[in-house]
Amino acid sequence: MKNGQQITREALDYVYEQSKGQPWIVNSIFKRATMRILDRDSSETLTLKHVVQAREDMVMARETHLDALAYRLKEPGVRSVIEPILTGEPDPELAEGESFRICLDLGLVAIERGTPVIANPIYREVIARHLTYGQQLAIPEPKWKWENDDGSLDMDKMLQEFQKFWRRHADKWEEKADYTEAFPHLLLMAFLQRVLNGAGKIERECAAGSGRMDLGIEYNEHRYIIEIKLVHHHDSPQTVREEGLEQIRAYRDTFAPAAPAYLVIFDRRPKTKEKTWDERISWEIDTEVTVLGC
Repeated sequence: MKNGQQITREALDYVYEQSKGQPWIVNSIFKRATMRILDRDSSETLTLKHVVQAREDMVMARETHLDALAYRLKEPGVRSVIEPILTGEPDPELAEGESFRICLDLGLVAIERGTPVIANPIYREVIARHLTYGQQLAIPEPKWKWENDDGSLDMDKMLQEFQKFWRRHADKWEEKADYTEAFPHLLLMAFLQRVLNGAGKIERECAAGSGRMDLGIEYNEHRYIIEIKLVHHHDSPQTVREEGLEQIRAYRDTFAPAAPAYLVIFDRRPKTKEKTWDERISWEIDTEVTVLGC
């Protein structure tokens, strides 16, 4: 970092929140911010705007450290740890054995309040982008209108189009997936990332045993919430739905109380696949939360 560089408290807090103090990430963000973004004026104070841009540049550049961590995601042992965290599924054997220790040593995962989580928001972003990269490239550029005249997202239209995409491609694409349990989460994230095409921001909240993944989307100062839930053969669909509604309302209270909220439920029961797609796909409103069945 440049000698005498002034940094706002807001910028420092953001870097810590994104990195959880991981030294390589902290150094990389500040190096990018000071030596590239502020290179023309070394006297300018480093602000939140500068470190946010540096953070995005670092993720998109796929620097060696981040790429090396992402490469480890292909290893079966690492996948056995990362996948339950992404899906939020409880796994009593998750923290047992060598694979979990390796993920801790790599800094990929951490334990927060007794719960295994991805170690920091930047690693959540890198993992999601790496696991969905091929899917994003395979998703065609959207030809339908997904932005409203006021610059907000037409989230209803986006998710209706996702349901069409899921209907057409899910079964075939899942056959090629490594992370089969997290496949619905990853395909939805790939679809959203492809439509937004680098604009806006997707925040991902996931933790083993939580039973869901929360996505917070920011676009042109508008916010939206998507929660993903899975129904397995031992689950009651109604119970999963009720849990999801309760969880998404709690998340909305902390992320953005007035944000449009969407609960996406993927029914993974074998008997559901025997139904027609018209029976599997649904869309309804439940007390200000839009509930999608896939």
